[in-house]
Amino acid sequence: MEWWIYIAAAVMLDAMLEYPNAMHPVAWTGRLIGAIDKARPPMGKDAELLFGTLVLFSIVVVWVAIGFAVFWIDYFPVFVIIYIYLLKSSFSVGGLIRHVKACETENTEELRANVAKIVGRDVTSLDNHHLYSAAIESSAENIVDSVISPLFYFAIFGLPGALAYRAINTADAMIGYRDARHLWFGRATAAVDYAANYVPARIFMLSLVIVKGRKFKGMVENISGLRVNGFYPMLLFSLIIGVTLEKLNAYKINSAGRMPEAKDVKAAVKITVITSYLFIFMLIAISFAFGLPRWC
Repeated sequence: MEWWIYIAAAVMLDAMLEYPNAMHPVAWTGRLIGAIDKARPPMGKDAELLFGTLVLFSIVVVWVAIGFAVFWIDYFPVFVIIYIYLLKSSFSVGGLIRHVKACETENTEELRANVAKIVGRDVTSLDNHHLYSAAIESSAENIVDSVISPLFYFAIFGLPGALAYRAINTADAMIGYRDARHLWFGRATAAVDYAANYVPARIFMLSLVIVKGRKFKGMVENISGLRVNGFYPMLLFSLIIGVTLEKLNAYKINSAGRMPEAKDVKAAVKITVITSYLFIFMLIAISFAFGLPRWC
């Protein structure tokens, strides 16, 4: 079976539309995790750690099982439709681009509302420069989460691998925080998500070395609150665009740059498009040449 055809079909579907929440497996997973998190009673840290680990494990197992179950479908047209539908749900280029592009506006209230849709931080008191920074940071980090990582695991483990990664990343987005409520409940999820993104994020590190050699060392004034996996793509974006990316009271990347403007968000969208589709083209070429994924 020519798997590269399915990748290409899923990419074309992604470029044309984004599933509504009622039809999106990621939304289903997020709602389930949110309901579990809301309903769980107060526990000690050991119990929360165990329960959070079991929740993550159960959700990943369910999606891996769904990924394998697709291959039991005997009727080929139905198999193709469901396979492409699920594969497209595991990554998002079009959705990422559309959300970030909406942040190119210079209207502060509109900008604040659009940025609030793609970041978890409080944006109510941020000026336009820091709002643009948040949009660029989200664009950079989400290339790994939304494009590189799911397709990386698809190339290795097939559809079950892509769905497993998406389940892990969705869980991390819901409960992988360091606040009092999630510190222990989401600890396993945060650790597994970090491990899952370790290699894909370092693909950006290689890009960074190519772009700037090793001059990037020492360019971060404060890295508290910033995961290393997110640092590499953010730094790459900041260097290419020539801007400082700053989350107040958390971190400041490339302090030699200037504060971002609306035009810099537009530049970030272009980098996102180019980077994402170059990676996808490379993946399709590798899949075509080596028949990946080989076993699933």
